[in-house]
Amino acid sequence: MRTLLQAAHRGLHRLADRRHDHRGHEAEPGGMGISGEAYDRLSGRLLSGLYRRAADDVCRAPEDALVVDIGTGPGRLLLDIARRRPDLRPHGVDVAPSMTERARHNARAHGYGDRITLHTASADALPLADASADVIVSTLSMHHWADVPRAVTEMARVLRPGGRLVIYDFRATSDAPLTRTVAARPEFAGRTVERTLVTGAPWIPFPLFARMTVERAPAPANPSHATAGN
Repeated sequence: MRTLLQAAHRGLHRLADRRHDHRGHEAEPGGMGISGEAYDRLSGRLLSGLYRRAADDVCRAPEDALVVDIGTGPGRLLLDIARRRPDLRPHGVDVAPSMTERARHNARAHGYGDRITLHTASADALPLADASADVIVSTLSMHHWADVPRAVTEMARVLRPGGRLVIYDFRATSDAPLTRTVAARPEFAGRTVERTLVTGAPWIPFPLFARMTVERAPAPANPSHATAGN
């Protein structure tokens, strides 16, 4: 059993290592070193529980919410969200063109091609309007962000007041850059990152992942409302 768990753990790290191909050469930006189709198959087996848990988080969003998956890969989380909540507007962002291409293929194959929007972009340069997203989610992507403070600052821009940022990553990944940036950003107004450990799969008896979440501060009350009628 211990050997199987160790092998699974190594497999997950392999899936998340986007820096080099199988020969050790530099891969495409954000690339997995394997084809999008192969990564899609492997992630579906090893990460399905984590995707379900992340979808549970996202599907708490209000009606007609815009949700953004950073580092979407082949878009498996987006498919789960689209299936569960037909009212939501799912967007996926990945820096690797082969991943967004695979995600588009999957969206079309499952009948969600007209509902799921894909963007080839980095976490620190999101092609989305200010205060447009209700939820931003990420699974096993933060440890690859070249500049975590810059990426979190960009997500703060895109989140609407009251919107949520939910990040899943390996438990060994430091959350210090995320925590420091949240503490420094006025959009979060003194809110702190909540961190919990999660397994991601019922057959894994110990937590491999950390869940980190924080809410953007609500918009301030309009002073004119308080003085109306005085």
